[in-house]
Amino acid sequence: MFAVLCILWAATGAAGCGTSDNSTADKAKPKVVAPVRPHYPLREYEPTPRDQAERDYLYRKGVWDCMAGLGYHHLPTVSERLVAQEARTTAEFDSRRYGITDLSIASQYGYQLSPAVKGADGTKSLTKSAVERKALSSCARSANSGLRIDSATRADMAVVVQLDQKGFQQAETDPQVKAVFNAWSRCMAGLGYSYADPYKAAADHRFEHSSIKPSALEVAVARADIFCKQKTDLVRIVTSVESEHQSTLIAQNRATLARAKKEVAHQRQILASLLAGAG
Repeated sequence: MFAVLCILWAATGAAGCGTSDNSTADKAKPKVVAPVRPHYPLREYEPTPRDQAERDYLYRKGVWDCMAGLGYHHLPTVSERLVAQEARTTAEFDSRRYGITDLSIASQYGYQLSPAVKGADGTKSLTKSAVERKALSSCARSANSGLRIDSATRADMAVVVQLDQKGFQQAETDPQVKAVFNAWSRCMAGLGYSYADPYKAAADHRFEHSSIKPSALEVAVARADIFCKQKTDLVRIVTSVESEHQSTLIAQNRATLARAKKEVAHQRQILASLLAGAG
């Protein structure tokens, strides 16, 4: 959830950069390991990627059905494929909580998102005029109302997001995390690349693009990044540290989180009912 915010913040930081010849780049040979969604204590109180995708599906279907009822028929199709695609989108962002970890994506696209994620927005080109924008705004309110998420539920779920953010920030300043980031940085320096942490590598201004093919340098840096994460055990260590901070925050907010957990389960039942009638 907070992984998306983390990526956006990383892009605002000053990026270190360096050069590398092939002799140093070839030393970085990361292992092929399937990316997994890291598990944290707060996951227990959050919607799953599938939950989020189904909710987005129902929201979009509500908007599109409403717009179609008003005579707008240039709308994209909603389908099970869209739900699966959006679940993959959430999973890919989650896998980048501490920077890129998917070797297959890094080898093909560098630090770019995979094409499946880039193409996940089915709402583009929905609005074409002021009148249509007004209609869309009205339909969006109607679709949100149809999801039956009350203000109390939204407030408790907002607390979960805030705690997720706080745990992430606390982990960043933890001595163990600083140490492993320094180890990662030294590993990268040994390969000819100068970055203080994985976020600075991803935010390198030389890799700023939206659709062009990544350069050989970008791919090499992304692969080296993953190699150094594996060599320093960065993901496991930072995940463990962040989990400890989350556990402390959970203990301090038990009542709110207990409500949030019940609300997630209740929302799942509502989604199942709405999906059954969605057709």
